[in-house]
Amino acid sequence: MRRAIQESGSGGRAAWSGMATPSPSLSSTTSTGAPTDSSAGFAEKKLGSDGSFSGATLAGEQEPEPIKIDLSGAPKWELILLALALYPKSPNWDRILHAEEIKFISHPGVNKVFEKASTLAGQSGLPFDNLFVLITNEIRNPDLLTVLIRDLPTYDSEREGQLLADCLRKVRIHHLDIRINQLAQELKQEVTQEKWEELATLKKDRIRWLSSPGVS
Repeated sequence: MRRAIQESGSGGRAAWSGMATPSPSLSSTTSTGAPTDSSAGFAEKKLGSDGSFSGATLAGEQEPEPIKIDLSGAPKWELILLALALYPKSPNWDRILHAEEIKFISHPGVNKVFEKASTLAGQSGLPFDNLFVLITNEIRNPDLLTVLIRDLPTYDSEREGQLLADCLRKVRIHHLDIRINQLAQELKQEVTQEKWEELATLKKDRIRWLSSPGVS
């Protein structure tokens, strides 16, 4: 019940207005008598493997497939570097993640995998084996990695270390090649002393890295 205050003239008097009109419930009926639901037409949210919700969608509609990371066209040494970092129980993760050469990765897909893996690895309580599974689920063509992982010399730590050092050198040399070619094109358009000096320095660096042990 509710009490309404009615006023007339200079004197006010109180009156009881009686029972209040009931509020409509979330589940009501239509003019035809059919029940309705405020949540009708929406699909239930689903909990993903990473602990996030996928969000509601209209009933009858399928959620769009998540865009997966494409590793097509990645240099082989960058793929091997990924394999060395991500195989289950890999001892190389921290070394690769903090290597200076990581910033020279040229393939956007490889870069994205490293970024995704770094984010997942930072989550407390996530076993490294689970990280490998989650990452391969994010890749459109994970066979490019799994084939390489199968052939890694994980049984021989010395050979594995040499392979890692070789891949890091090749990443750096590839970065130098890209920058050298870029400068050569720029010099065709505009010749400056600064660009000539940078080109000469980069070529010397390339020769030095090519002569380093382990680069083939």
